Amino acid sequence: MISVLARWPNLDRPLSKHHEFVTSISLRVLQSWEENGIAETHFSPGMNYGARENKFIDNHATSLGNMHDDKGNFYYISHPPFAYLLPYACFQMVGAKASVLNLQIFHLLINLLSVIFIVLIVRKIDTDPKVALFSGIIYLFLPATLWFQSNTYMSDMLVHVFFLIGILLFLKLKDSTSLLLSALFLLNLCVMTYTSWLGVFFTCIVCCWAIFKMSGAIRFTIILTSVVGCASALGITYIQYGSIAGYDVFLDQLFDRLALRGSNSSDNSGGVIVSKTKEIGYLIFNYAVHYWYLFLLVLSAIIMGRRKKLPNFLDKHKSFILVSTLPIIVLHLALLNYSTHDFTVLYSSAFFSIIGAVSLLYIFKKKQTGYLMIVIALGCIHYYVINLPGETSIKGIKYSESMDLGQTIASQLETEEVGFILEEKLDPMVIHYAHRNIKTVQSEGEAEIWLNDFNFLRGRLFYYKGGVLHSKQIQSKHGN
Repeated sequence: MISVLARWPNLDRPLSKHHEFVTSISLRVLQSWEENGIAETHFSPGMNYGARENKFIDNHATSLGNMHDDKGNFYYISHPPFAYLLPYACFQMVGAKASVLNLQIFHLLINLLSVIFIVLIVRKIDTDPKVALFSGIIYLFLPATLWFQSNTYMSDMLVHVFFLIGILLFLKLKDSTSLLLSALFLLNLCVMTYTSWLGVFFTCIVCCWAIFKMSGAIRFTIILTSVVGCASALGITYIQYGSIAGYDVFLDQLFDRLALRGSNSSDNSGGVIVSKTKEIGYLIFNYAVHYWYLFLLVLSAIIMGRRKKLPNFLDKHKSFILVSTLPIIVLHLALLNYSTHDFTVLYSSAFFSIIGAVSLLYIFKKKQTGYLMIVIALGCIHYYVINLPGETSIKGIKYSESMDLGQTIASQLETEEVGFILEEKLDPMVIHYAHRNIKTVQSEGEAEIWLNDFNFLRGRLFYYKGGVLHSKQIQSKHGN
């Protein structure tokens, strides 16, 4: 509850910055299901609102432009769909609508589950309950978890809790196999992979560990459950997304997205070496920004001469270290451009919170709680610096900027008018607050042709003149 209070000033704030665009995309999917019907959209992440004037407009859904159904719904298939299915099911069960605050509350419950599994992981590998307690508290007040398990929500964030469950189940399963543990491990890997591609990398590392470090029934059980769980999720995703516009279209779009995430999509002008160097630099910077004080804590453990304790912990718990870090390292290497998004550092929060707790407890023999309070304070201060409470960001930008623009567009668009904007690409948060899909065109003539091609009578063209947003109604060339 204290960690929720720390976030309180930023909850239900207008979506605006620091990757809150992913929350707006998730909300659009959930609201699309509410309006279109989830079965009508193949139980898949549709990105078009329900009314007919929102159809056949691709806002932030596809890179190739062909991942759509015959009803005019475009689909976002960069990840499997479970991160949208789970909150949708929860909202339907309690009768709640998909809103910014409701999605943030749902994510805070995921944060609660995550810290519970952090504690359970530590209790599995260390008999000292204080290590578990300190690990859980440090985890809750990391800048990454304060923000990325609250204000931002997407597949990239939800998969983290299944990653933690997978670590715990693996640590239990490698010591003693049982039918229940095996079934839970298989089910969790299926759900994890059905949420995000981190499940695939986790499966690869777990199978490699089993092949090289295990033998007999345990090796067979872990490999079998891992492969079946991961393959089942991939198969379901393939059938589900392939049913939208055809399997070839789905695979073309998927491979295009993965290729984009594996390369530098923003600037390849300097060549591969330069672009990869930039990406690695961004990645290192993101880790330094989010975990710098924990790096200092571990470094202090070495400098202060108590080296044996921490290396002994690392050596004793190699399986935990490897299974909690190697899937992330492989993901970073395979999807380096994607890894420049700083929400990917959330995956490492389990490792850093536990190592940070061990370091703190081994360095300071007295007043450990006081030093823990310092760590908590540093995390909260850092969180507030990045996500300044109030009406404007630390750069002086109004948080309500996207909301104001979206609501302005919504207030001027009439029913059955198609929304167009001249030469601008609206960000996902503007689309969310407008609650309308808006098509970018290069001229008024292009908008008129589009209306004619899709049998719409009229639209409204938004354009900037002198820095001020204006609009005018336009007619189809064959409209009345």
